[in-house]
Amino acid sequence: MSLAIREEHAALAAATRRFLEANCPSELARAALDAEEEARPPFWPDAADMGWFGLPVDYGLEEAAIVVEELARGGAPGPFLATMAAVALIGASADPEAAKRWLPGLVDGTLVGAVTFPSVAPLVGSPAGIEGVLRPVMGGGLADVVVVNHHLFFADLALRTSSAGDAGAAVLPRYDAVIFDEAHAVEEVATENFGVQLGSFRVGELGRDAARVLAGRAELSAARDLAARLGTVGRAFFEAASRCRPAAKGRPWGGERSAGESDRWPIPPGSLDPAEPEREALIEVLRALAAQISGSADEEVNLLERRCSTLAAELSLFGRRSAGALRSDIEYDEGEAPPQERTDVVLWGESRLGHLFLHASPLDVASILQDRLYDRIGPVVFTSATLAVDGSLDFFARRVGLADAEGPLFPLDVKVLPSPFDYRQNAALYVPRTMPDPLEDGFAEAVADELREGDPCPHGLGDLQRPALGGARGRVAARVN
Repeated sequence: MSLAIREEHAALAAATRRFLEANCPSELARAALDAEEEARPPFWPDAADMGWFGLPVDYGLEEAAIVVEELARGGAPGPFLATMAAVALIGASADPEAAKRWLPGLVDGTLVGAVTFPSVAPLVGSPAGIEGVLRPVMGGGLADVVVVNHHLFFADLALRTSSAGDAGAAVLPRYDAVIFDEAHAVEEVATENFGVQLGSFRVGELGRDAARVLAGRAELSAARDLAARLGTVGRAFFEAASRCRPAAKGRPWGGERSAGESDRWPIPPGSLDPAEPEREALIEVLRALAAQISGSADEEVNLLERRCSTLAAELSLFGRRSAGALRSDIEYDEGEAPPQERTDVVLWGESRLGHLFLHASPLDVASILQDRLYDRIGPVVFTSATLAVDGSLDFFARRVGLADAEGPLFPLDVKVLPSPFDYRQNAALYVPRTMPDPLEDGFAEAVADELREGDPCPHGLGDLQRPALGGARGRVAARVN
């Protein structure tokens, strides 16, 4: 079924098809598939002259979709869809400076755009690579401008600024400047990716990858046996750690936790001590496996070694020595560093989809961003409607390491634009007497009930703001309506 639904759409489709029949023979697509390096097709400048790349902002997505449909019908090679998608996203963003800087080159064909898709599973960057399920970066091979979500950007940054990055490991193409839209989320996402997340999935995946890579290598039979044990000892540790979680508190507002709901709790020093034997057993297997495969000339085996060593080091964050405070009843050997209580990270647990995840999150990402982002690349632009506090960006600048109490640490160009919203006139501050924690199941329903019955906004609810409600926003609106 064609997308051309109006007369002008049919005319656009016909014109596009005639152009491709004259300029894009089937041999061109075959040559692109057989080429060692990706390249723009010869008719790329002509496509720009016809205005294809500007369709998403000059006309609309319907017209762009019609051209893309004809490109697909004709088997046209080249990052057409990726560039049009980048134009659409940049054009729809709340950052006029980004649009002014990048759209002209994308529209006239001198620049190629690329777009990343959300990952299927949470991405975590580490010296051993990026853990998670990553979808392709559409158009990434030729891109001059990449539109990427925060999570993938920081997962890639964690990888490329690690020891693996020294050898060229990265997911995204090289970049010279970064523009963060919705920059109020940067601190939270950076905290996730420069912290540690451990789960049974990660251990199981490592075991499966090790079994695959080591299969058929007679000289590494001992390593294969260790890899086969990873799943068992990993499950044993996470089951033991699950039993250490605190008892769930009572919920006066009622309701049971839904199947996909996340439950989180702090991990104070000593709370995982009952799982210490299982943790030590898992670390022992990981270190033994790393030792067995150390020194291999095979890059896949070397990657396995790095993953084992990284996982063992991260597990040490949740052990007795790293979490416990200094004890006066222990005599340390001369030169041995006594166990210190961690003051730079916070340990917490999370139950998600019936599985346990252990997190160690940095309390402050300012120094991390200074070292890994600002000192390594060119301009960094932060933009969002919610960065300023009382008309000033000082608080945000301090939180992300651009300034300290004495002033800017880097050359800054700061601008706070007037808001089209009159918050003083149109916003109401309403503080209910009782309300569940936003992370708890039942929060959305409790907010909706309060809005309906308490009538805090006699002139109407207006927009339910996303930062306050997160994923519950849609459910609240539906329940209120």
